[in-house]
Amino acid sequence: MKRSTTPEIEVRMGSDSDLQKVIPAYEVLEEFEISYDLSSPDKPYGGIISAHRTPRFMQRTACNLEQKKFSVCIAAAGGAAHLPGMTAANTPLPVIGIPISPTNTDGLDSLLSIIQMPYGIPVGCVGIDQAAQAALIAAQIISLSSIEQRAKIRTYRNIDASAIQPAWKNKIGLLVPAGIELPEKKYSDFETLLSRFGITVEKKEIPAVNDTTHLKTVNYFETEGVRALVVLNDCDIPFVAREISALTDLPVIGVLLSSKKVASAPLEQYPLARMLCYYEGEQPEIQPPPRGYPVLGVAINGLQNAALLAARIIGVQDTEVRSHVKIHLEEIAEEVREKNVLFHALGWNDYAKQMKK
Repeated sequence: MKRSTTPEIEVRMGSDSDLQKVIPAYEVLEEFEISYDLSSPDKPYGGIISAHRTPRFMQRTACNLEQKKFSVCIAAAGGAAHLPGMTAANTPLPVIGIPISPTNTDGLDSLLSIIQMPYGIPVGCVGIDQAAQAALIAAQIISLSSIEQRAKIRTYRNIDASAIQPAWKNKIGLLVPAGIELPEKKYSDFETLLSRFGITVEKKEIPAVNDTTHLKTVNYFETEGVRALVVLNDCDIPFVAREISALTDLPVIGVLLSSKKVASAPLEQYPLARMLCYYEGEQPEIQPPPRGYPVLGVAINGLQNAALLAARIIGVQDTEVRSHVKIHLEEIAEEVREKNVLFHALGWNDYAKQMKK
């Protein structure tokens, strides 16, 4: 294991039963010589950290990740899968969640537990058991300012590495496929939230089906120096974020928009799962790339959390953006505290009536 006194990535898992499915993440980090975890007899970081059985240890280590100079946390968990979300609640760093398929389910429970985070606490969720993709995205995030490392990643992923542009702007790209309606209010709120962190956004419409426009759009944003791409999807077109991620080493965040409840379905037909991972028999004429699809998913209609995740990603290189992330975390905590004070002042009945107004 490539451990260091100045690690960049922390890899934590809820149980040792997750280890076999997490090993590909370690192998990818080794491939790119990225340091991870921090081992000392009394204060280890990374490894087996249960949100349920060692809650204080989990919280303490999560709170100290920034102080210990980590840049990204990868957190794997199955079933209830609370580790990624609880880690993200205690750090301003980007947290990448790996849903682990337990022995008695197909992993959809783990996926939903990780991806469906409430507003304010974003976790970037990869596909079920997609540990290698989690590590690839972590590598992409910490390498945004290094053309040399980005060239290695792009070569590894079979992406053209001949003309890499520095990702230096506090700016993201928003890609809206044809046929997906983005309400003006949602976009306005998204843009306003990003502006609080000093981040701008540029929106571009793209075809839903992959063609040369996708590559041209990605190349444009890479030339622009953006640091992340947010790609919209819907239940009928859930795979666009995947296709964009295959064309770039910029971190790609996928958001599934839906005006109605997303009904239960078999895993290989479930839109959130399809947004993050290729399933056998789907679009047989388009085979997935050898290294898979490194996509970070957020909650259904979670455009706000996509903005917050992008801010955490940009905050890896920009301390001012990270300071805004920490202020925002405290603000949303204070909102909850104020609600609780009012709840006790009014009592549950009057508080419920007020909520209906």
